[in-house]
Amino acid sequence: FATNGIVSSDRKTGYFRFLFSKPVSAPRYYANAFLANGLGLLLVALVLLGLYSLVVRPTLPPSFVPVVLAMYLAYGANGFLLSTIWRFDWLSLVTVAIVAAIGWDTWGQDPGIRGWLMHLLPPTHRAVDVYAFVAGAAGPFPWATLAWLTGYGLVSFLLGLWVLRVRALAAA
Repeated sequence: FATNGIVSSDRKTGYFRFLFSKPVSAPRYYANAFLANGLGLLLVALVLLGLYSLVVRPTLPPSFVPVVLAMYLAYGANGFLLSTIWRFDWLSLVTVAIVAAIGWDTWGQDPGIRGWLMHLLPPTHRAVDVYAFVAGAAGPFPWATLAWLTGYGLVSFLLGLWVLRVRALAAA
């Protein structure tokens, strides 16, 4: 939800004409918007964790902040990329997440081309490890999983910035 329509709503409504009537870099503007939305998501998550701590039981797992940021980068950057491509970013993000979850379960261990193609989709099957750790599962912190999710998100974000550089915002 934090990246819903981040670029596509400006393109759809024509606001980009007003936003960029002065010499402002579109990639820089939307990178700042992505950062601000991420910080807003983190603030909301911390407020909700605080309410949970007051109402149910006090808790503040040290891994909470890095996990929220990694999930935002993994899924939010994918939404950002889809928003730069076309206007149905939210629907396509949900579709990509569902296809990725089904695909990783079905072909994730396939040594052939299908298994290799699965690496182009978000690593949703690995997010469960991170959620389990934050929820209190025993074991070491899944740094490799967090790095994979963060790296995937970073690549998606950079691809989105590249699309903003090479594609005109007026293109539908």
